[in-house]
Amino acid sequence: MQILKTTLFFLFLSLLLACSEQADTVEIAIGSQAPAFQAQLLNKEAFELDQLKGKYVLLDFWGSWCAPCRKEHPDLVKIYQKFSGQKLQGANGFEIVSVAIEKDSSAWTSAIQKDQLPWPFQIMEQTEKLNKVKVPIAQAYKIEKVPARFLLSPEGVIVGVNPSPEAVRTYLNTK
Repeated sequence: MQILKTTLFFLFLSLLLACSEQADTVEIAIGSQAPAFQAQLLNKEAFELDQLKGKYVLLDFWGSWCAPCRKEHPDLVKIYQKFSGQKLQGANGFEIVSVAIEKDSSAWTSAIQKDQLPWPFQIMEQTEKLNKVKVPIAQAYKIEKVPARFLLSPEGVIVGVNPSPEAVRTYLNTK
């Protein structure tokens, strides 16, 4: 009888732990809610992702040191210029939120200026090693490398995972 009680206790404990681990797991996929976060912008203002609810949002993870990221900036600038002031179906517009993974803030600000990134939502997450994307916002989105992007609906639901700039443009053109 004691063996049965002990076995049931450990079975119950295992189920409880499994359920609590699943509760902490956030799915990052099309149709799931985008994880909310808070950060400080380049201009030192506080920012919360939730303040952009009601707009389409492209969440762009990049780095000044990342050649593929920088190569796509001209296309993102064109998309921003075309859609940022537009009224879209079911939305109050479009914004880009850039999250840079950086060791050095001066390289980050220099890249923003050189690439002429006009959107105001510029965030830097500092890391010791650029090959380790272990910073809070990137971890919330399960980012392992950059570039990485998420297109969010006005309700904050993920509607695109790693869409190309052309795919973002095509999607917004339908709205």
